[in-house]
Amino acid sequence: MEGMLKIRLRPWVRRMFTRSVAIVPAAVVVGVYGAAGAGRLLVLSQAGALGLEQRLRQTSTTHYDPDRHLRHAWLRSGRLCKVVWYCFGRSVSLCGILLAAAH
Repeated sequence: MEGMLKIRLRPWVRRMFTRSVAIVPAAVVVGVYGAAGAGRLLVLSQAGALGLEQRLRQTSTTHYDPDRHLRHAWLRSGRLCKVVWYCFGRSVSLCGILLAAAH
């Protein structure tokens, strides 16, 4: 944060700021919705943030797998690429189902 924004903060101020950015929204959700809201927030953060990030990484890997010019010695067979695409599609759909259930 400091390097990108060119802000100089004392270490304890920086720690308090970054922790409050994470804790305050969670505390508000728990205060407003109770324990059930905290559970939904946890599912949403795990499925939404982490699940989406993983799917974006997986997309490029899956897309470039059958390319002979990019993969060279690590080229996978056509059958294995189909299995990878199936697993990728299944994981994306399960992530979507989990996100829909969190709402």
